[in-house]
Parts: sequence; C-alpha cells; structure tokens
Amino acid sequence: MEWKTYFFKVTGSTYLHYFRQNEAMALDAKPKDQIFIKRISSVEIPPEAPKNGNFVFEVHHSAGGSSPWILSADSEQEYIVFSFMKELANCFACNKVKPSSFAPICP
Repeated sequence: MEWKTYFFKVTGSTYLHYFRQNEAMALDAKPKDQIFIKRISSVEIPPEAPKNGNFVFEVHHSAGGSSPWILSADSEQEYIVFSFMKELANCFACNKVKPSSFAPICP
C-alpha cells in the first residue's frame, strides 16, 4: 500500500495518534503509533482503509488540551484536517479540505 505525505505548519508541541477503528472504541485502547509533528513537518497516512477497518485519528495540541484541533496544510496541493471528538471514537476523521476551511469535521 502506498502512503501519502501531508505537510503541516503547526505551532507548539503537536502529536498524532492513530488506532484501528474497532480498537479505538475500547476504553483501554493503546495507539498503534504516535507521530510527533514539529513546527513545520510532515506526516504520512495510508490513502485507503486497511483490510481490518478504517484508521482513526486523535490529535492533541499542547495548548489546546483535548478540544478539537485543526492542522493547516503547508501546501497548496494537499489539504487535510483532523478533528478530535471525545464522545464518539468512530467520529475521528481526516478529510481533504480547502486551506480556508477551518470548521471541525465532526459536529
């Protein structure tokens, strides 16, 4: 499976966890990986769901706690946002958006 790379411009200490969707619903779920993103860095995510389910993303920012946080892309070619919703683990999402769009993905 070929992975895509997305570039972000972020401030502070930001990290990204990803889970398999069925595991994210468990209260004791452990992330499959943790990626630290520096001020200007990149993160790779698979372009399609793996065979055993969708990837689920959780994003936190050191200044924002567990409230929804959006990363703005440092590229005019690819745009991606991440939104964190505590109540619905399966509502974690990643979508391509226009750089001017800053609305959270999950209501």
